[in-house]
Amino acid sequence: MTRRSFFFRLCLVCLVLLVPQHALSEWWPTPCSVVPEAASPIVISRCAVEYLPPGDVPRERVTYAAAYANSGVKKVVAVEIAFLSFDVWNQFMGADLFLQRDTLISDGRRQDSWGKVVERWDGLFATYAYVARVRYEDGQMWSANREAIVAEVQKQYKGFTAAVLQRNERRAPQ
Repeated sequence: MTRRSFFFRLCLVCLVLLVPQHALSEWWPTPCSVVPEAASPIVISRCAVEYLPPGDVPRERVTYAAAYANSGVKKVVAVEIAFLSFDVWNQFMGADLFLQRDTLISDGRRQDSWGKVVERWDGLFATYAYVARVRYEDGQMWSANREAIVAEVQKQYKGFTAAVLQRNERRAPQ
């Protein structure tokens, strides 16, 4: 090993050890991909994930956001959006489901965000968002096709299954 190579590696190790994790997350933002589902009455146009370190807020938290629209003709009174999170080692971290209870007319658009307190920030590497459930004004409901969601996510994460998804769903308190 040359002296230059050694110095470079030493600087890299010092950077990783000395720079707080939340600062690194700002350099390496978490990508959020929308999982499309043809039959969904709600279409997510974009999603985002942001880490908020202590100091900016009282406790560490992750904020999830989604912009979506009612693509159907019926009035929607509740939408549940799911965010599937994976770490840098491709390990599934969980599915966080967030409920929005507001009337969304045909062609209506919304942009919402939800926060979640985290005990320890391990850093997200990738997040997927999809519409999990919809409730219409007349009481009828629509649910996502889990097999289609799993098939889409498996393109990147081969070990992901419907059973893993179901075991790890966490509905946010309302």
